Amino acid sequence: MVEYKNYDEQVEILKSRGLLIANETQAKYILKVNNYYNVVNAYKDIFIQKGFTPERFIDGATFEELCALHKFDKELRLIFSNVLIVIERTFKSIIAHEFSRKCPNHDLDYLNINKYNIIKTTRELDEKGEPVLLASQLIRELNKELGNALFYKDEMICHYKGKYHQVPLWVFVNKLSFGTMSKMYSAFQEQDKANVAKSIKDIIGRNVYANEIQNAIKVLVILRNRAAHDQRIYDFNSSPITVNEKNLFLQKYGLKDVQSLFGALACISVFLPPDDFSLFLANIRRLINELFLSIHSIPTKAILDKMGIPPAFLSEK
Repeated sequence: MVEYKNYDEQVEILKSRGLLIANETQAKYILKVNNYYNVVNAYKDIFIQKGFTPERFIDGATFEELCALHKFDKELRLIFSNVLIVIERTFKSIIAHEFSRKCPNHDLDYLNINKYNIIKTTRELDEKGEPVLLASQLIRELNKELGNALFYKDEMICHYKGKYHQVPLWVFVNKLSFGTMSKMYSAFQEQDKANVAKSIKDIIGRNVYANEIQNAIKVLVILRNRAAHDQRIYDFNSSPITVNEKNLFLQKYGLKDVQSLFGALACISVFLPPDDFSLFLANIRRLINELFLSIHSIPTKAILDKMGIPPAFLSEK
């Protein structure tokens, strides 16, 4: 059983392990409003010496550095979240438009398995041990979400269901999660994926590949879920999903098979217009440089390595 420790005891534990604390009163306040785990356990690893039991902080490590990394990660989540909201909205809009455009019964066909790729399977197995069709899994989710919206009397869904007896995809899509939309795209027939890629090309001004979109969306769904649940993202890892090697942003830095936060930057490049992406990158660089002003006990490269960021990225304007 893990013993309860009050704030005074928590501070003493940190000091006994070699962490320098300039202002103990302030440290106790920070632990009170943020929780010991969220500040210390979540961000200590990069400041811990190897081979010590109990653990020991490296010489010169400070509580203020832990707090700086905690604050950095919090602001990083906000920057990513703002961009991911835009990408999710755009992706949903394109999916709904392209699917509805080809389907005469667009308010029903998204529940028709024959409108999807009925070859592709998931990792899930049925009761017979056979792979489950991705389209079957998707339609189960769509029916469940539609049923929930009606059960909880969602105003928009109930309006269309009551007046038109069906709910068109361009309405329903607003109630679906980013993860469900990712599955829908994965279950699309190849021509539908190509149409989505063309629509994204019109937005970003360059060619984009269907499998590049698919990998990017899967990575961004994982990242958005972590950010939405206030989880650490600066050392984000998308394993087992990797960013497509055709990604131009990665090629610029001579990288491939990236599963880090830098890989997530590459995924975002698939969906944002160049000016918006440049502004996003500028905000990331600014935040990193501000963090480095507060970090003194470890080399800044250690943090860049955790993020998967090549040093050349920071030197750009």
